[in-house]
Amino acid sequence: MTSKPVFFSLLLSFTADILFLKTSFEGLAVVLFIAVQYCHRSLLSVSEKHFASFSLTGICGTGFLLTLASFLHIKSSLLLAAAFFYISLFVFNLIYAWIVHADSTPLLLRLCLAMLFICDIHVGLFNLPRFVTLSDSFLLFYCTHIASRVLWLFYLPGQLILLYLFFCLIQQKPPAVLL
Repeated sequence: MTSKPVFFSLLLSFTADILFLKTSFEGLAVVLFIAVQYCHRSLLSVSEKHFASFSLTGICGTGFLLTLASFLHIKSSLLLAAAFFYISLFVFNLIYAWIVHADSTPLLLRLCLAMLFICDIHVGLFNLPRFVTLSDSFLLFYCTHIASRVLWLFYLPGQLILLYLFFCLIQQKPPAVLL
């Protein structure tokens, strides 16, 4: 594991967060988050020859999720397609980190990815009412009032873990808690 992908992951996600929170450039923010997943892929020490299969997995996942969305009568858009591509890449990275190569992926990195994934699920729940009419009052309440607060409980620790890994890698010292 090298510091470069961690640095770019932090830089790109920070930039994307600013775009999401302070501008109307959501599409560009999602593209930056897609780039973050490619950084995470690099962190997982996956051979570059698997780059095409990683991208193809994202495309297949997007197609599946867009098909599912049409059956569920969710309004489709380019933004939604980009978000589905992003989430497909993220799921692929999680499977790789937790199942395929769990023995060679540090526990701290796996926990970080899991926390960021749970955060992103809550981002999706927060944005769900934009794409579908929710009739269930509990789900609507959760999406509009709770999800936006819960996501920070997973986002901040996840980013702090990445920052910790970055400084450990810069100093060329193995992280003390890198199990």
